[in-house]
Amino acid sequence: MSLVAHRLGAQGWRVLVLEAGRTAPTAAETATAHRAAGGGPPTAPYPHNPDAPSPDVTDLTGRPEGGFTATGHLWQHGPLPYASGHLRANGGTGLLWTGLTPRMHPEDFRAGDLGHGRNWPIGYHDLEPYYREAERELGVAADAEEQRSAVGLPLPDGYAFPMRAIPASHLDRQLADALDGRTARDPAMADPARLAVTGTPHARNGLPTRPESGSGPLCAGSASCVPVCPTGAKYTPLRTQARWAPGVELRTEAVVSRVLADPATGRATGVEYLAGGAVHRAEADLVVLAAHAIENARLLLLSDLANRSDQVGRNLMDHPALLTWGLMPRPVGPYRGPGSTGGLEAFRFGPARRNRA
Repeated sequence: MSLVAHRLGAQGWRVLVLEAGRTAPTAAETATAHRAAGGGPPTAPYPHNPDAPSPDVTDLTGRPEGGFTATGHLWQHGPLPYASGHLRANGGTGLLWTGLTPRMHPEDFRAGDLGHGRNWPIGYHDLEPYYREAERELGVAADAEEQRSAVGLPLPDGYAFPMRAIPASHLDRQLADALDGRTARDPAMADPARLAVTGTPHARNGLPTRPESGSGPLCAGSASCVPVCPTGAKYTPLRTQARWAPGVELRTEAVVSRVLADPATGRATGVEYLAGGAVHRAEADLVVLAAHAIENARLLLLSDLANRSDQVGRNLMDHPALLTWGLMPRPVGPYRGPGSTGGLEAFRFGPARRNRA
């Protein structure tokens, strides 16, 4: 929403941004609160609006007969938990993210051709100009040549990311020394995969590649990207909000409860929201819902809008992650630098995708 408001405001629109949560503190204040809390879930150091609670993985309780129950903001009762929290505060979960910004690969759009899933109705090249635009807005740091050669991204000739690549952490360099050039057998692949630790693009301030890329506090390797970058080097929506035009107004603790629409045309005409114990209405020529997958679907269902397909609120896809821990033969000083600076890309591509994601 911050980027949409920025673009519209720059074109002279009057923009009202309604935020259900509270104003986010500065990065330094959040870091202090995180240390004072002694850890906890990523949402812990941020102020919460009791009228707009944030769901968290700590809401989940396992059942003796199997499955999970959650009775927080998200009510759950079933065999598979939705275990991803999201923050309802100004800036949203964009305050909590790790800051990694890899592009999708051309193969990702045609998984059906590889024997698993369906092809997208658009391809990589349809999105490529918008990737560059987003990378410019976020200030992405990466090595374009490495992304071409190791990941196979068809970047335009002469393209450079706004920031130079974030240096690999000491731990990633140790892994690269041990693994680069070796092969690993994957049961889903006909040939062994050749290993190479490859840098991952980051929305994090490094050294700019050109003067117009801007500047700001550099990554200091604090390793606390989730829940907060104490130096402000990681991109968050608050960075864009600092560039809003005067015609953009932000109202926090304003919980939108219904989208208003013309009954004849179905076109949105405004929203109804709760603030200060009262119900308010805001009329608008254009209504943008930017409350992420769950809250957007909830608002549409509450408003009885856009659901002729009966698919709104169904088929939620989470962001799965599997953490694997290993022992190194000698001390390597982990947790110096961002939580992740690179990965092994060899398992992403090719016919093996018919057997796994």
